[in-house]
Amino acid sequence: MKPTVAFQVVVSHSRKFMHVSKYFYGTWNDKQITVNDTFPVDVWQGEKYRMMRYTLINKNGEAVTYQGVWLAVDGGYQKVACFIDPMHNRYGFSEVAFSEWLESVRKDVECAFGILKIRFRFLRGFVLYQKPEIIENVAFKTAEMLHNMLLEWMDLMTFIGRISILMEKWKMMIYQNLLSM
Repeated sequence: MKPTVAFQVVVSHSRKFMHVSKYFYGTWNDKQITVNDTFPVDVWQGEKYRMMRYTLINKNGEAVTYQGVWLAVDGGYQKVACFIDPMHNRYGFSEVAFSEWLESVRKDVECAFGILKIRFRFLRGFVLYQKPEIIENVAFKTAEMLHNMLLEWMDLMTFIGRISILMEKWKMMIYQNLLSM
């Protein structure tokens, strides 16, 4: 039996890979990986994104400004203030609604992995590489970088498409104005 590897991955809601850890052996659980990965440790110690500010509305309808970030995780992670996991003892409607919303947000990660597997066939099943370092650097991290580049290219193409539509509208408006003179 060949050894498996695992990665700690952070994905944005737009399915962009924000962080991919070094490889860990597949026998490690989420808590072991999190303690040994630099990104989550930096987040909970305030080293990353500590200057990020945003405003949310609390249950009383008042605007509250927060600083820092939270990471949506599953139940296998440490109970740290910057990790938000689904509530296991859900009794009230608001707790159930929040947990279901959080679980749907976490599906962005699964969707990003699905897109990676569609784009890069070697990730669909058994990886033929033997060394974990090659799987990490040559296979997985290269695939996620290409995925992020494709996302940016698709955003650029969408932007260029919108600009070209606007240009056509402006040309028509100018042409119509010239005809009406």
